[in-house]
Amino acid sequence: MKFRAVLLLLAMSVTAFAQTSRGTVSGTVTDPTGAVISGASVVLTNTATTVSRSTVANSEGFYRFDAVDLGTYTIKVTAAGFGAITKSNIIVSANLTSTVDAQLSPGTQEVSVDVTAESGALIQTEAPVRGGNIDATRITELPIALRNPVALALTLPGVSTNRFGFGVATFSVNGGRGRSNNFLIDGTENNDISIAGQGFQIKNPDAVQEVSVQTSNYDAEFGRAGGAVVNTITKSGTNQFHGTASWQYDSTRDDALTNTQSLDPNLQQRGYPPYGTEHIFAGTIGGPVKLPGLYDGKDRTFFFGSYQNQRQASNTVTSVLVPTAAGRATLRQLFPQGVNPRVDSLLAVTEGTVGIANLTSIALGNNRPDVQFGQAVTAFAQSYVEPQYQVRIDHKISEKSQFSSRYLFADQNAPVGGATLGLPGFTTSQANRFQNFLLSETHVFSPVLTNELRLSYNRIALAFPFNPPNPLAQNLPSITIAGITNAQGIGWNYGIQTNLPQGRIANNYVIQDTMTYVKSNHTFRFGFDLLQQRSRQFAPINERGSLTYNAGGGFTGLANFVDDFGGAGPGGGSANRDFGSPRYYPELFRQAYFFQDRWRVNNALTLTLGVRYENFGNPVNSVRTAAFTGLFNVDPVTLQGPYSQPSQVAADNNNWAPTIGIAYSPSFTNGVLGKLFGDKKSVIRSGYQIGYDSFFNNIASNAATSAPNVVATQVISSVTTANPRGLANLSNSLPTTARPLSPFDAQTLADPNLVNPYYQRWSLGIQRELPGKLMVDASYVGSKGTKLYMNEDRNPLVPANMRVTPTGYTGTISGRLDNLQGGRTIRSNSGGSNYHAGQLSVSRRFNGGLALTGGYTWSKLIDNNSEIFASAGLSNGSLSITPHILGGERNERAVSLFDRTHRAVFTYVYEFPFMRDQKGVLGHIVGGWQLSGITTFETGVPFTVTNGVDANGVGGNNDRPDLNPLGQKGVRAVPNAASPTGYVNPDANNAPIDPATARYIGVAAGSNRNGTAGRNTERTRGLNNFDFTVQKQFRLTEGTSLQFRTEFFNVFNHPQYGTFSISPFSPATAGPSASVFNTASGQFLQPQFGDGGGRVIRYLMKLTF
Repeated sequence: MKFRAVLLLLAMSVTAFAQTSRGTVSGTVTDPTGAVISGASVVLTNTATTVSRSTVANSEGFYRFDAVDLGTYTIKVTAAGFGAITKSNIIVSANLTSTVDAQLSPGTQEVSVDVTAESGALIQTEAPVRGGNIDATRITELPIALRNPVALALTLPGVSTNRFGFGVATFSVNGGRGRSNNFLIDGTENNDISIAGQGFQIKNPDAVQEVSVQTSNYDAEFGRAGGAVVNTITKSGTNQFHGTASWQYDSTRDDALTNTQSLDPNLQQRGYPPYGTEHIFAGTIGGPVKLPGLYDGKDRTFFFGSYQNQRQASNTVTSVLVPTAAGRATLRQLFPQGVNPRVDSLLAVTEGTVGIANLTSIALGNNRPDVQFGQAVTAFAQSYVEPQYQVRIDHKISEKSQFSSRYLFADQNAPVGGATLGLPGFTTSQANRFQNFLLSETHVFSPVLTNELRLSYNRIALAFPFNPPNPLAQNLPSITIAGITNAQGIGWNYGIQTNLPQGRIANNYVIQDTMTYVKSNHTFRFGFDLLQQRSRQFAPINERGSLTYNAGGGFTGLANFVDDFGGAGPGGGSANRDFGSPRYYPELFRQAYFFQDRWRVNNALTLTLGVRYENFGNPVNSVRTAAFTGLFNVDPVTLQGPYSQPSQVAADNNNWAPTIGIAYSPSFTNGVLGKLFGDKKSVIRSGYQIGYDSFFNNIASNAATSAPNVVATQVISSVTTANPRGLANLSNSLPTTARPLSPFDAQTLADPNLVNPYYQRWSLGIQRELPGKLMVDASYVGSKGTKLYMNEDRNPLVPANMRVTPTGYTGTISGRLDNLQGGRTIRSNSGGSNYHAGQLSVSRRFNGGLALTGGYTWSKLIDNNSEIFASAGLSNGSLSITPHILGGERNERAVSLFDRTHRAVFTYVYEFPFMRDQKGVLGHIVGGWQLSGITTFETGVPFTVTNGVDANGVGGNNDRPDLNPLGQKGVRAVPNAASPTGYVNPDANNAPIDPATARYIGVAAGSNRNGTAGRNTERTRGLNNFDFTVQKQFRLTEGTSLQFRTEFFNVFNHPQYGTFSISPFSPATAGPSASVFNTASGQFLQPQFGDGGGRVIRYLMKLTF
């Protein structure tokens, strides 16, 4: 704590900031002979605010402006005995250096130059950083699915979709996982602490100035990322009052059916998706701060504000299995009110919801009549409201000091956002709140010394409370009655699910500092980034309890429920409740320090050398028992051992991250080299660096809800001769106290030496400016992930001959490697990856009514595990076919979940050239039309085909089938002794099949061997998506216009498997079913049973002034 206090005092007394959201302008001043001019005066002026800064060229003729706000600038250079030169239209982008050299001529004649006409205006001649900056034109004009400009990162080379992966609104970058990116707003922390990804999402494109995406080889001041650093920069005010007011409308009436919706006969007849509408009202305004009679902030103080209100309304229609009117009458006749509390509860819960279709009768036995059940269609209204606010103030304190403050707020509320069981009143809500606050000061101490200080605070509060409106739902445990299934084969239950409530609150306090010092032709940058996280998480445990009634003793599950017998266990009847606190308080102190030297060796060559140190802290150590304590250490007499004792993960204090970069921009005026490289029209860039991933709190949540921190207590219903229907009075058997801890309790903990994963990244490429304001970049990019997070089964189920049991022990055994301990699922650093890619990009800044970008990536990503959890919507499990402890790691190496062999993205904004001035009636009709769009092609997602039963007797049911490369694609064969061939095809009514004709051949349970199929041998269908925007703009006055816009997402309605629909009313995505034994007939590897985004049409009207 003393060390932290010293750091905080240091931060308050020294200037500070890492992870800048500003840009740099630098150059060299020379005379016509090429000799440098020292002492030249250089003035940099923002054309929108007229705020200016000045410096003096040093003895090398070199000048540099750091921490320059984004925008368009002019530079004026003067020196005694020389004519002044003014250069205009200098574009300053985040984290990039605009190189503006100036050549002064003797005399007094002044010269003005537009830098966009100069050689090399578009290329980056200093830094090796790879990535791109999404400017305001593309942010506001391109169709953005969820209105989050960060999504446009997917238009850059090396960035691919995170389909079926984890993380909030994230993507995979240059071989990194979706969790590996660092998201910032104005250079400050904006990461979800629990599952990673974006925290606050600004959804008003008119409020964003730029999105900077650094995919590789960024400066040492940037860190906390094995993937990309993504920085969203908010807009600021100018000397003129400007703003927007808009309304966006989306209705499912204009949308196409998604893949799975098209399989619903009712929706087929209807022709469009279920009801849903969305209205988004938004506005912005910015300008100088003026208080009549009190203060005029022109040229000095500026404000910018933004407001957006997103409102959704829809009806959710679901089918539930409940008693019919006849069934209710039967139950009430048999059990009048007050006689049977379970029947009373069932009838009260289903009051007003009566089964009418797909009727089925369930026997009660004991000469009682059957009870009729049927499907009932229920509908309930859903709504979602999210207001967002943004306020920013920029103030010029003096010629040497600039101050900025900014506040963001979002409040998300969904009355039906948690449980949705389809029974009236059996729903719960979701309420999230995001806040992000920033204070920033930039100070110029001298022409060679500049500092940035930022203090920020962000808060993320997510809540899934337990608040069903029906009082019955508030008091019931979760009740499952086996043996009753609806038309889809889904078991029937009632009561709110056991994983509620849950939620998290994170408070991040950040102090950041960067100082820049220019010495001769060296630019030194050094500073620190300190973050104190104080948070509270409410992890999901079964606090209220759950009851499962199973069949047994010749009675159905419903009969045993009515008579309060548990039925056959342990896989069926039981009473369950967890004991322990679901609350834990993951706190950490994250610190980073960096130093970098950018050495301009000469006008052509710049070298970068830097180092960063990061210490992330470890939130998992906020849990009492956090770390795995090993095997074979349980006393066979007392069954005591370290499994029940406090444990911690060792500190990771060795995270050093070097960065090395080379930028070479030659000047050739003739010959072959002149044609190839041109005169300052190309740059060769190369670099190497290391970046570290952060911990995320879900690892701690898993440990917090695991034994011994939480004790899952279960009363099992067993069928015996004395109790043929199992445990009597099951409803009164919910545990009220925790049972004693046992070494057989399952645990999900962290490896005691869990550290931060890291990626090594390297690249070599050439950037070339071409005629027509085009810039092309061709490069090779590689990365290697080391010590990546993954799951390990450290105590797997194994055959009897592999189990280790103490000599003479005759008690309970687990059937695992350590026969005296239960399952041990451990989060470890056993993962690794390799990535190689050729990347090509072509871009054209918006000019003359046209902006273009094109990006293509050809890549290969190989790893041994792609996620710490099982992939959502796919069959990719998180555990290997053979546990790593038994040497299975080497068999898991394959293409990654994030491997995309080919990805190409094109964006375009085109203003039609007809009558742009809109003079006269005809001009207003013909002029002002614009077409923009994003076209995406991407290879499918790799996934694994599973066996479906435990064939080798090791590690449980993680096995794979045999692979027959010569078999027919998509055909499976399942062992069946009654078949003349020994196999049947479940997709052909279980007809006999020659296994030689099947691609995947099931391996029977108990075969004591693994199948030959590897990991990720199949792929989903690829992406083939076209998003278009057509808009008409009416010019009302010189500075005011009215825009009408229609956005078409997936305009050709191609199936986009694994891609979330931009419509908030579409079903969740899913991949093909891929279990040889368990996939339903006709669905094995069939993509049409998965889902993705269908065509969506939105409308926008916007006033710009």
